[in-house]
Parts: sequence; structure tokens; C-alpha cells
Amino acid sequence: MALNVERVCHVTLEGAGGRIQAVCPQHFVALLQATLNGWSITPSNEPHPCVDIMVSYKHQIFQIDALVLDGPRRHTDMIDALNEFFLCLCYQLCAQKKDTVLLHCAAFVEGGKNHILVGQKNRGKSTLTYKKAVEGTKILSDDLLLWDVPKGRFTTLGLPLRMRRPLYGAADHPEHRHKFLAGKSIAYSRTGGFNIAPVGESFALDALFELSAERIAKRLGFLQLRPALRRFRIAAEYCTLKKDCVPWEGADGENS
Repeated sequence: MALNVERVCHVTLEGAGGRIQAVCPQHFVALLQATLNGWSITPSNEPHPCVDIMVSYKHQIFQIDALVLDGPRRHTDMIDALNEFFLCLCYQLCAQKKDTVLLHCAAFVEGGKNHILVGQKNRGKSTLTYKKAVEGTKILSDDLLLWDVPKGRFTTLGLPLRMRRPLYGAADHPEHRHKFLAGKSIAYSRTGGFNIAPVGESFALDALFELSAERIAKRLGFLQLRPALRRFRIAAEYCTLKKDCVPWEGADGENS
């Protein structure tokens, strides 16, 4: 069936104590099921004139709108649209949880210790995370974590590995290429391809590292932890609801 006439699905996504209502084309729901880790994705029984996140596909363009967006975002590439959905999902979940912020970071378990890695863009967080994943290390985050500031605890979001194309490091491990769904500019790992923590795992920080411009990970001391973490918080405006609801215009149940 052509995507332009594909039926849409109203689903509930549940994870980390949050509940998100979404409307997506059927193939997009399958894409979420193939990439998210630990999220419950079930047909919704909720009334649906309004939803939290809306994905439509018309004239070969994906449009994503959400409560946390000030206006729709449009993408011609399906994996770019998936990336937009993941961001909205995380922003929306953060908006539902009191005293919680989003942290831009990588994180993994090594030697029984929970390590968080921060750093500016293009300093190698994703490349290092991919290397750890190939080694079988448990990945807590490749990009985002929930941070409960008063409690000093972190919660996993169940997002897949995200790699920029070309897949740096993948040339050394061609046997892992099939574990990714690749778009024009980015690729996401398939569920079950690597040891990625499911959404909702809560943990305390054992060690914090910051990547330098030379891509060297330096361990930060105790007094440096909070200031460093605050520098890599996602701005609160991204997790603020911009509107009361996203209207579902496709009452006939189809994208056309």
C-alpha cells in the first residue's frame, strides 16, 4: 500500500512513568517499535480530537507537530522525522515530570560503575558510545538522560544509538551495519542490536567525564560535578508546552 494512503494509528507510549498520546502512520509506529527500547506502544483507548504528538505523511513529506513545538516540523527523510519524534517524546516526558531536566550526554556502565560523558558537539560522544556498545558494554544513553535534580538521580530514556553518516567506526565492524536503520544523514540502531538500557532505569552517578576539543575524556572532581552537569542541561523552553493540544485532523483515519 502506498504510504500516502496508509491508515494512521492512535497509540499510547508509556515509559519512565510518563504517558504520551501519538498519532502516526502505521509504518511509522512499526519504526518506533523497531528502535525504541523498553517503551510500551499500544493502541490507545483515549479520546482523540487532540494528541501530544502528531506525525503525518503527505506528498512525500513527513510533518511532526507536538505540544512542545511552536509549529510543525517537516522532513523529507524518514529517519530525520524519527529523530524529530524522539526529541518531542523526550521533551514531552520531561514536561510531565516535576523537578526533572534533560541532560545532553552519553552514559554507560563500566566495571559496575555508572559513567556519564559530557562534551560539546563533534567531540566524539557518539563514536565512543558506539565503540563501547560494540564491546558489549551496557549503554545508558547515547544522547539524552532525565536528571532529577533534587534527588541527584538519572533515568534512562530507551533511545537507540544515533550515528552520523558515514558511520564512523563501523568500517572496523561491518558485521554490525545491519543493526542500523540508515537515513540520508543519520542512522539509528535497531532494538536488540546492542545492550541498551530500557526506558525508566534509575541510577546514581559514579563518575563524570568531559571530552576536550582533542577528544580526550577527563574525569571531573566532586566539586566540578554539578557545574558541569548544569552546562549540558537542555534549555527549559524545549520542555515547555507551547499549546494545549495538537488537533487530529485525520478523523477518517487516513493520510491522504
